Amino acid sequence: MMQSGLKIAPCPYCLQMSAKDEGCNHVTCYFCKNDFCFVCSAKRNPILVHGNHYHRPNCPHFADWWGANQYLPDKCMECRRAKKLCTVPEDLVDMDIPEREKYDILF
Repeated sequence: MMQSGLKIAPCPYCLQMSAKDEGCNHVTCYFCKNDFCFVCSAKRNPILVHGNHYHRPNCPHFADWWGANQYLPDKCMECRRAKKLCTVPEDLVDMDIPEREKYDILF
């Protein structure tokens, strides 16, 4: 049975839907156990390592940054995975995201 007013968002790692409680906007995906911002679906590790400019620009947690971004593979999982400086997330309204026909939601 689905709760009324349940807040859900896709995990940016595995694309499974994740639910949010009344706490903060930091969410851990039930399926893949990765952390992300519930508001903008930005991956949490780059935010923690590089700063709040790694939230998406339309997120209320976003903060401008005028310094140089650094390649930090020892601290940032995304830099290490990409073997280069990880990219700052785009605003979701600027992205061409295909609609998923079905979400496998486990409650």
